[in-house]
Amino acid sequence: MTPEEALAKAREFSRNAASVTPFAHAELENARHGRGYAFRQLVPTDRGDIDGYVLIGADGGMASGIFTEGESMATVVAAHLAKAAHDHREIPEAELGLPQRLALAALEADGHLDDATVDYARYLLIFMQREGKSVLARVDALLRPPEAGRRYTHACPVCGRPAIHQDRYPRAVCGACHERTTDRGGRRVAGSNTSFSGGFVAHYVDPPHEVCVEVTQTGRCWIDGREASMGEHRFGGIVVQAV
Repeated sequence: MTPEEALAKAREFSRNAASVTPFAHAELENARHGRGYAFRQLVPTDRGDIDGYVLIGADGGMASGIFTEGESMATVVAAHLAKAAHDHREIPEAELGLPQRLALAALEADGHLDDATVDYARYLLIFMQREGKSVLARVDALLRPPEAGRRYTHACPVCGRPAIHQDRYPRAVCGACHERTTDRGGRRVAGSNTSFSGGFVAHYVDPPHEVCVEVTQTGRCWIDGREASMGEHRFGGIVVQAV
C-alpha cells in the first residue's frame, strides 16, 4: 500500500474526511510488524470537533479514535507497534504448556484431533508413563492406527484420570488409583495371582507377603475411603473397579 492509497482509505474511513492529514512516522512506516500510516483527524462530537487519529495498516487494517487525556499520536503509534510485536513474537516451545504442545503436534500432523484420536493418544500415554517411550519400539501393536469404533480409555471413576477401557470392566480404575488400594482400616494392600493359571490373593504391602484375609475373601477394598472391588482379571493379572 502506498502513502497515497492509505490517505484515500483514511479519508474514506473518517467521519470528517476533509480534516484528515498525514502524520509522518518513520518507525511505523518501516515496521516489520504492524507497518502502516498515521493520520490526524478532527472528530465531530456533541462537544465540538475533538483531535483524533486514523491508523491504516499496510495489510488493510484500520483503527481510529480520539485522543484521551495524556495521549498523543506518538503514544498511540507506540501502543500499536507494541501490540503488533507482541502478537508476532516467537514463543519457545519449552514455555508452552502441555495442551498447547499437543495442539501444535496435531497441527503439524494434519490438524485433525477428533475424539477417537484423543482417546487413542491417552491409551498410548498410559503405556509410555508406565514403561517409558521405548515401549513403542518393544510393542509393535502400539504403532498401529486405532481400530475404528473401539474405545480405548475411560475416565477413572475415582479420580477422573484416563484408565484403560475394557467392556468387561467398565469401572476399572486408573493405574494411580490401582496403587492406592487399602483394606477397610486403611492399610495398603495389593493383589496378585496365585499361579500362572490365575487365582487371586491380596497381600499387605508393608510388610510384604502377609496375606490380607479380608480382601482376599471378600474382594472388597478401598481407595481414598471409597469402596472398590479387587479380583482376578479374566486374562491374568488383577483388576480393581470402583463400586
